[in-house]
Amino acid sequence: MGRPGGLSIILLGFSYLIGMENRRLHLLAVAALAGGIVLVFFMIGELDRPFGEKPRVGPEPFELVLHDLEVKGGR
Repeated sequence: MGRPGGLSIILLGFSYLIGMENRRLHLLAVAALAGGIVLVFFMIGELDRPFGEKPRVGPEPFELVLHDLEVKGGR
């Protein structure tokens, strides 16, 4: 399994093996698990490319702070 999506499919598959008497409650639990996995993947994608294709905030402010830290030694 080289892809993180494979692990989530296996995890969802194993969740069906857990027995619950109420079918609706079981489907709700599986849907909540799937939703949580989707949110984690979404956050990974968003945090991996903070500036994206169309940056809303340019890197200039961060470069300015980095320059100030290098010049002033973090003071």
